[in-house]
Amino acid sequence: MNTNSPPSILHILEPSRAGVPAYVNLLGSTLADRGYRQYVLTGMDQEWDFTSWAESVHRHEWRRTIGSTWAVASIARQVVADTSVDLVHAHATWAGLALRIRSLAPPIAYQPHGWGRDSVKGWPAKMFASSVEQLLAPRSDRLLLLSDAEASAAPRTRHIDRVRPMVDLAGFSPIDQAARYSLRDRLGWPTDRPIALCVGEISARKRQSELVEAWVRLADERVELVIVGAGDGDRSGTLRDALGPATRWLGWRDDVAQLMTAADFLVIASSGEGFSLVIPEALASGLVVFSTDVGGSEAVEPTDGVIATNIDAVVRSVLAADPTLCGDDARRSRSSRAVSRYALGAAADEIVLIYDQMLVR
Repeated sequence: MNTNSPPSILHILEPSRAGVPAYVNLLGSTLADRGYRQYVLTGMDQEWDFTSWAESVHRHEWRRTIGSTWAVASIARQVVADTSVDLVHAHATWAGLALRIRSLAPPIAYQPHGWGRDSVKGWPAKMFASSVEQLLAPRSDRLLLLSDAEASAAPRTRHIDRVRPMVDLAGFSPIDQAARYSLRDRLGWPTDRPIALCVGEISARKRQSELVEAWVRLADERVELVIVGAGDGDRSGTLRDALGPATRWLGWRDDVAQLMTAADFLVIASSGEGFSLVIPEALASGLVVFSTDVGGSEAVEPTDGVIATNIDAVVRSVLAADPTLCGDDARRSRSSRAVSRYALGAAADEIVLIYDQMLVR
């Protein structure tokens, strides 16, 4: 690396509408402000642009299969050669696989954003995914983890770093009850019962269909469940078929901050997360969080919500929620603590320190 020039980073991430590209976009723009030159390698159907901060964005056909990922690995080697990057940062499982199945000269930072075994069904598939992670672990110069849950399942490797999530909370804040109910009227939401919001890509790991089925069976229309997110046709069809009383699905929305402002609760049913970014967003909005025990749930203090063992327990916890947790004062206090804890500059400082150590500047 030329120490007289700013370091250059290649970010590689698989196609996704979930939180990972949002994380990368925020990280990239923050690093650009600090003088980093950056490049991106991603799938053709990646919705994020990245061009506001990346020197170039390389898009290629990429499916979540071994054959397709092997081809992307070859493309990654060419991008590295063409751009002469100093360091490569792999985001999520398939990106980590692509960067480590072929030898690369620059050091590799691998950030799984949740382990791949949490996205597959069946013991053999989970064991295979875990074995692949362990086999490739030595090829990660640094393993970047976001949560207690992610760290507890990490493969044995030498260099593991815990970093806080990159999440911009500037647009997330609470409003008082009168303003909240006025907003609900404009959204067409009821004001005679609490609103629980579930936000995320429609996927097997997020388990929205199972959440809706439990809601219809247990909630008895006492609390309205609103699902926000998009996914593939099969998962979307399953979710649509599961909808019943007091449940609605809005599809993909770009006004999540406003929706959180109007809601009372955040509900998470995931089987696994690296760090669920909607948790700090919800806390900054003043919401009470009810979640399965996934990455990021350690951020939920007793006055912030409940961490439950399964989806049924999540639903029952929502129904038994203490109304005082949703009061205006409690919402403002919750928001203040979240904004302080997840300061964007501090999160960027942690990443920059790791980069500097890897690059031996």
